[in-house]
Amino acid sequence: MRKIPQQMTPVGLLATILFFGTLGIGCFLFLSLTLMHQPLFPFQMDNLKWAKAWLIMTVVDYYGAAVPLCAIVLASENSRIVAGAWIVAILLLGSPFACAWMIWRLFLHQTLRMHDGETLVLAELAAD
Repeated sequence: MRKIPQQMTPVGLLATILFFGTLGIGCFLFLSLTLMHQPLFPFQMDNLKWAKAWLIMTVVDYYGAAVPLCAIVLASENSRIVAGAWIVAILLLGSPFACAWMIWRLFLHQTLRMHDGETLVLAELAAD
């Protein structure tokens, strides 16, 4: 039986907004500085400083996208153990596991749509 999602406390909601806002702004600033100091075009594959800057930017960008996805995994999985396993896989093994989680979710729920409060949850509970 699925649990009914709980709303966040006002403090938790604010902390989460601040965390993801800071993450997004931080990634944007890192990208801006990288572009300023090492322009992406023209490609400079023979320049070690350029390649290192863009390798680091790529890693920052991946984690800037993976962390919000992990938050969605944590919020939408019924089991914290299952969610933790998916999060570790996504953060350490990358996009194949992010895609695998999406496939997992599609098999379980036949949709990627998140529940919009009590309406969908109650309908699913009634179906169980």
